[in-house]
Amino acid sequence: MDIKERNLEIFNLINKGLSVNTVAKRYNLSSSRINQIIKQQKDDQEIDKNSKELIKRIKQSENMDEKWPMLDLVYAINLSTKARIRMIKYFSGENKKEVSLQEIINSMALPELEYELSLKNIPILKQKQLGMILYREMVRSLSKVDFGEKFQKGWKERKKIIQRRFKFK
Repeated sequence: MDIKERNLEIFNLINKGLSVNTVAKRYNLSSSRINQIIKQQKDDQEIDKNSKELIKRIKQSENMDEKWPMLDLVYAINLSTKARIRMIKYFSGENKKEVSLQEIINSMALPELEYELSLKNIPILKQKQLGMILYREMVRSLSKVDFGEKFQKGWKERKKIIQRRFKFK
């Protein structure tokens, strides 16, 4: 069982009425660690709920230039923790509290650089500790998220540029 499964199981046991001490003993963890896990699970559920609501609003809007809360939008992309942190730092460094879907796409590759696309001129790759592994993950995650038809069309076109240049799916 991985840690995510274990933590969800711990959360469910507490919700079923087991005491923190009982669960802590069962998993050989401290009571304070159990409380941390409970808090994290609640936070994760809240983030998931907010992401679903945001995606619904974005799909209704279908406006690529409409601004959305940056943190909520980045969480909705469903990136790994490392990739999410790097994307948040990138937009925070740009002093953006709100970003549009078009800005997300442009951070991955600017359209005017189609024939000059290199690691040096991809905006998000200027973020420290963000290399090709996390960049590829971001490309994959943006390809999976459903922000509506206009986003899918815009992202598909930009992704083609990225795939031609870097030869990855």
